[in-house]
Amino acid sequence: MRVHREAERDAAAAPLLQMLRQPGSEMREGTTMLAVAEPALAALMALVVRDVLPGDVFTLLVDAVNSVLADSTKLVS
Repeated sequence: MRVHREAERDAAAAPLLQMLRQPGSEMREGTTMLAVAEPALAALMALVVRDVLPGDVFTLLVDAVNSVLADSTKLVS
């Protein structure tokens, strides 16, 4: 299913990745940025198309990035 939200995706991608790179956005110890990139982009896509995703799929995608972020920087699920 295409939802034609490329502009929204592009607008959200840069700030999310910047947030993950900031010193205050700590990851769990031993986690690298490379390990965060894929779940972060999955969570981004979930946020962009949240209204067309089943709730359990949205939660699964957001929880993937939350598992590597420190408690203070978790995304809301």
